[in-house]
Amino acid sequence: MVLLVKVLVVNAGSSSLKLAFFGCGDPITETFASKPTPELVDQFLQKHGVDKVDRIGFRVVHGGPNLTETVKVDAGVISELKSLCYLFPLHLTPTLRLMEHLGGEQYAVFDTTFHHTIPKERRLYPIPWKYGERRIEKFGFHGISYQSCVRQIEQKMSVERMILCHLGSGCSVCAIEKGQSVDTSMGYTPVDGVMMATRSGSIDPGVILQLMHHEGMSVDEVDHMLNFESGLVGICGISDFKELVESSNERAKLAYTMFVDRLCKQIGAYVALLGGVDFIGFTGGIGSHADMLIYDVLKSFDFLPIQLAEKREGPLFTTKESQVAVLALECAEEGEIYQQVANFGCAQSS
Repeated sequence: MVLLVKVLVVNAGSSSLKLAFFGCGDPITETFASKPTPELVDQFLQKHGVDKVDRIGFRVVHGGPNLTETVKVDAGVISELKSLCYLFPLHLTPTLRLMEHLGGEQYAVFDTTFHHTIPKERRLYPIPWKYGERRIEKFGFHGISYQSCVRQIEQKMSVERMILCHLGSGCSVCAIEKGQSVDTSMGYTPVDGVMMATRSGSIDPGVILQLMHHEGMSVDEVDHMLNFESGLVGICGISDFKELVESSNERAKLAYTMFVDRLCKQIGAYVALLGGVDFIGFTGGIGSHADMLIYDVLKSFDFLPIQLAEKREGPLFTTKESQVAVLALECAEEGEIYQQVANFGCAQSS
């Protein structure tokens, strides 16, 4: 049950802002392709005649080791988030600025919460123990998206083992068992895992040492390269996926092949981890719409009992007889944030 409260959802990225207002009717949504500012929020509220908001829900990219579930924002939460800004200045700084500007009854919903069920043997890195004690470990990301997908799937079917792929400018894969995350490809930061639009994904750490010791790159230069000059754009100079697949450039074709290859390897690893799979889902700006990519990925999994339909029917890529269902799912982060914020406190009061 969702309480009848009016909720403003704020999803601030490094260079975009998604806003959604959930009132009495259909949600009002708007995306701004620019740096998030308080003025844009004010503009949204005025434009759509929103004069009353009961609760405000913020997507927060990282909760760190201490904020492991949706919380009501207070001075302690703000202090904790400020202590994490050095890790994610492009995301946390604008979010904190918007929290300060808007005031009111606020809630923080974390991208990392969904992955707190990952067992210790997969969270920890094989580095000296003292660093693990300082919580240098896998946190995982895209958790709000994954929770939304799980909610959508469980409304349609009963699934025990699923693998979900969130594919957008940032990309990750998640192994889910009985509705809980048991592993994910992103790690301590969102640079880890599969190849992305401008992020490298997993690479040999020795490459970083080589770049610093022998190429003379600074820490900041390597950080910028891994986040903004690598992945698809690093191989062919194209970060837009639609433009990439339509390009006849040989390096663009190579970048696409590399992207598919790394995605297949990650999915395959999770098939082994789960001891099989009942459902494979694709979401995100790329995952929801790139049919060719999905079919190219599925070619590597002929050994699974997947029966592909001749053509996609709605979100479904497989026949009714297929033992493994494959679907494209719309990313509904704002709706998931609304669910969690509107229902906050229900469990305690019931």
